[in-house]
Order: sequence, then C-alpha cells, then structure tokens
Amino acid sequence: MFKTRIVVLELWLLKGIAMGMGLLASVNFAKFVEQTWFPVLTEWRIEHWQYEGTSDVVVSGTMVKNRACDYIAPIRAVDQNGMHYRVESRSATAGQNWYSSEERRDFGPWVVVGGAGMRLQFYAEHQCWAPWSVFSILGRLDTSTPTGGKLGS
Repeated sequence: MFKTRIVVLELWLLKGIAMGMGLLASVNFAKFVEQTWFPVLTEWRIEHWQYEGTSDVVVSGTMVKNRACDYIAPIRAVDQNGMHYRVESRSATAGQNWYSSEERRDFGPWVVVGGAGMRLQFYAEHQCWAPWSVFSILGRLDTSTPTGGKLGS
C-alpha cells in the first residue's frame, strides 16, 4: 500500500512538471511570435548623426510606432563586442509614450555616451501586456568614421 502511494505521488509530480514545462514552452513561443511578427516599432531611420566631443555620438531620425504598448525607458545601444552604452534623450518628450500610428515620427536627438567609433545596434523595450516585455531591434549605425551626416538604418 505504501509503495502504491509513492508511485501515485511520483506520477502526479511528473505530470505536473510536464504540464509546467509545456506551459513555459507555450509562453516562450508566444513571446517569440509577438516580438517577431508584431513589432512595436518599425521603419526606424537615422536621418542625421554626428560626433559630440571625442567620445559621444548624437543621433536623430524617424520611426513608426505600430502598437499601443507602454515604453520602458531608456533606449538602449550595444556595440559589436556586446558592450552596452547609455543613451540619453534630449527630446522634449523623453521617456513618454507615443500613441500608435502609421505616420512617421521624429526621434532624438539621442546622445550615445561613449559610442564614438563603434558599430552600434539600437533597441527599445515596451510592455504590451503583463506577462512580459517586448524588445524591438531598431537598427544599426557604424560610427567608425567621424564624418557624421545622413545615413539610413
């Protein structure tokens, strides 16, 4: 009788673990689908960039916000070696949410502190609903030549 109870308990625990793993896999798949097929920000374009001093880069441009998700500040930048850089917004609307629209909106100027001379990738974080946040890869900028000027994503 005692062995039967242990076997039943073990089976119950294994079933619970399997269900939990299935739920976790489903949530991760849903998050992947949301970030891949339903991006919050698209059509990100750098219209102008320039060095500020010897170590910082100032970036401005346009983008489209497709979904009504809450912005989680700040914008982030990472270089080709995986080093993260602080991005400071000098915009009057820094840290605020934009309403979703198909129209392009101006962003910036953003200052990438210490980002001069690097190949940078920019990304943003938004909360679309409670279980997780969504990361949008915005685009890349190669600042290895200090000429600045106009450049696309």
